[in-house]
Amino acid sequence: VICAYLEKKHPTPALYPSDAYDFSRALWFEEYADTALLNAGISVFQERVLAKRFFNREPDEAKVTEAIEKGLPGVSDYLEEQLGDADYLVGNRFGLADIAIASPMVNFAHGGWSPDAGRHPKLAAYVERIHSRPSFKQQIAEDGAMLG
Repeated sequence: VICAYLEKKHPTPALYPSDAYDFSRALWFEEYADTALLNAGISVFQERVLAKRFFNREPDEAKVTEAIEKGLPGVSDYLEEQLGDADYLVGNRFGLADIAIASPMVNFAHGGWSPDAGRHPKLAAYVERIHSRPSFKQQIAEDGAMLG
C-alpha cells in the first residue's frame, strides 16, 4: 500500500509496470517476497543478527541450517527459473518486483547467506546486480555499520 501511494505521488520513474500482465507479475513477486521468500529465510537473520542483540540469547543454528538446507533452496530454484535470461524479474526493467525480492536478501546476507552461484548462477548474479545499485549499496553499508 505504501509503495502504491508513493507511485501515485511520484510516478517517475515508474516502479509498477503499465502493462496489465507485467503489473500483475510485479504484484505477485511483491507478495512472494513477503510470504514464501521471507518465511524460507528469516531464521538466518533472526538467529545470526537479532538473537544476541535483541532477544538476549544465543543463536539457534539448527534453525539457520534448516532455512539454508530446506527453505531457501526451493525459493531460490523458483526465482532462478523466473529470471530466465532477463536481468530483472518483470519486463526486463528494474521495478518494484526487484525491490521486493532483493530487500529480504539484504537481511539474509547480513546473516551470512547469499544464493549459491553454483546452483543458482542467475539468482546470485541478479542479487549482486540489484545490491550494487547505489540506493541498495548505500543502505546495505549503513545497515552493516549499525549492525557492526
